[in-house]
Amino acid sequence: MQLKAAFQNYESLRRVYDSKIIEMAMQRGFYMTPEQWPLLLYGYTTHVSIIDPIIDKLLTKTSFQTAIQQYQPML
Repeated sequence: MQLKAAFQNYESLRRVYDSKIIEMAMQRGFYMTPEQWPLLLYGYTTHVSIIDPIIDKLLTKTSFQTAIQQYQPML
């Protein structure tokens, strides 16, 4: 068994892995800041530059509105 060529380096594989985790969490209404995601996934915050584009790609107008609705009761 062998990985596709696009996933044979660690960074590419990790980016896909992180994208899927963040996507599944957001679909279930779990939103965190780009600074919090790398802390959860890596244990430190130095990977914010990797997480930012993933979140930007996944965010839609609807997901943003949903996040606002979830946080309004807290205010």
